[in-house]
Amino acid sequence: MNRFNAFGKLIVGIYIYALTVNCYAQNKRLTLPDALKLAEANYPSIKASLFRKSGAEFNLSANKLEYMPALDLQEQVTYATANGLNGTFIPNGGFAFPTSGSIHADNNYSAAYGSYSTIAVDWAFFNFGKIKANINLAKSQLNEADLAYQNELFSHKIKVADAYLLLLGFEKEAGVQEKNLQRAAELKIAITAASRSGLKAGTDSSFANAELSKARIILSEANGKVASQKIRLNELLGVNDSMVEIDSMNYASSIPAFATQDSVNINNNLQLKLYRAQEESQFAKSTAVMRSYLPSIKFIAAGMGRGSGISSTNDNYYSAHLSDGLSYDAYNYLLGVYFLWNVLDYPRVHNEYKSEQMYALESKSVFDEQRLKAQAELDNAQVQISIARSQAVEAPVGLKSAAEAYASSDARYKAGLATLADLAQNSYLLNSAESDLVIAYNNVWRALLLKAAAAGDMNLFLNSK
Repeated sequence: MNRFNAFGKLIVGIYIYALTVNCYAQNKRLTLPDALKLAEANYPSIKASLFRKSGAEFNLSANKLEYMPALDLQEQVTYATANGLNGTFIPNGGFAFPTSGSIHADNNYSAAYGSYSTIAVDWAFFNFGKIKANINLAKSQLNEADLAYQNELFSHKIKVADAYLLLLGFEKEAGVQEKNLQRAAELKIAITAASRSGLKAGTDSSFANAELSKARIILSEANGKVASQKIRLNELLGVNDSMVEIDSMNYASSIPAFATQDSVNINNNLQLKLYRAQEESQFAKSTAVMRSYLPSIKFIAAGMGRGSGISSTNDNYYSAHLSDGLSYDAYNYLLGVYFLWNVLDYPRVHNEYKSEQMYALESKSVFDEQRLKAQAELDNAQVQISIARSQAVEAPVGLKSAAEAYASSDARYKAGLATLADLAQNSYLLNSAESDLVIAYNNVWRALLLKAAAAGDMNLFLNSK
């Protein structure tokens, strides 16, 4: 018994961990809010967007550190010839071999070990706004990455909710077809008994068999849609659980409230915000490119120690011992202010700047186009809601009438006052009316979800229960 209890706890623990939000365990149905949380925790594209946002945060931190001075430490050991020149200089950003030492009348190719150590501080204390422009660019890129994450999360939640509603609709439709199969089976039993007793014609029994077979085929198709949609929902949730069951709540038994239907606009549309952020990021990049042309005024401070196996008093003395070259013979320090400016780089930088400006204008045009689409989607959603609501109001009326007609036809057929064709027609109308009710209610919720997607507000859907 203890082993059984331990195994049961392990299974429950695995379910809780896998679903991350404790959304369901064995014998518990998955509600739509829990499904949305589950998808948020598991789906790869959402995780990818979150990683991109984190990368943008680190990039911003890195750009802020550009204000820090550089502290360079160097230790080198060389084996070089004695030819050299006295003096010290700062290489202008290029690769150079600094020369130092005595001047020889003749070229001297004798060599000895030497050492050179430096500690240097290099600080760009004034940069004409270059660093600030890079920081602003990093901030705009972080804002873009954050909105990309929010948009990916929101868009995926819309997909999950729509898949959830579709699965719910398919399950309700399968339930309708199960009832239709049950009616066909009951009718088959009654007709078969009546045919054997001679009260009904044998052709009625054959007709009933055909209707029963047709009902089975329709139910099989409905169950197939349920299975396929369940696979689709599992994919969007980021899980692989064929046993997951959804909770219908009231999405199939009522239509949503529309108290705020006239106050919705597209100002909160996350896709629009993302396109606007992309535009701002491109303009910030163009500013950073233009500022990159300007120089930086730098302060430098350095301390140096140098050792050599070449004698400073006897030009003909060279030590072949490494230890003589490692010990320091001279010490120096340096303080300076300098700037380096590639003046002729302006045409290239200017063209790069104009290129980024064009990309920014492209983003603005894309934003304008998306705004038109978002407004059209919102208007279309409102039209779809109006149509779906009118259908949802009429569907129960049609179902009530169809049910009454079928009950009357069934009673009349059993009394010998109606034909089997009349009963079959009313059975078809009842089945169609039951399906219409399921579809009508489901369409209202999906139309509201379409409106929430265009408005960028998931609560517009979730709070309408």
